Amino acid sequence: MNGNQIDRMVHDLRMKEQSNTINGRMNIITYKWGKTVHSILYSIRFPDQKKAHQQNAKLELGDTLTMINILCQELGFNFDEVRELGLLHTSERYDEFEQNKWKKIE
Repeated sequence: MNGNQIDRMVHDLRMKEQSNTINGRMNIITYKWGKTVHSILYSIRFPDQKKAHQQNAKLELGDTLTMINILCQELGFNFDEVRELGLLHTSERYDEFEQNKWKKIE
């Protein structure tokens, strides 16, 4: 899928459930992120079921990203621009951490 197809699909999803508010959308994002974390933790905790939990984490993460994309549209933000901004900001933070000598978290 190209960017225009994704944008159109996200727009169509948004239109199907217009009753959701921005607050509601943020609640859904929080819930879906929690499900992602849950699946990742279970993949570590239950190594014999790791593959299934990782597949579920992948699905939940995809749902989370879709909800974030819809939220961006609702706020009038370009999702790709927000993603790029986040990448640049994180890169700058990593540079700061490098300069200040990272402390390893155990």
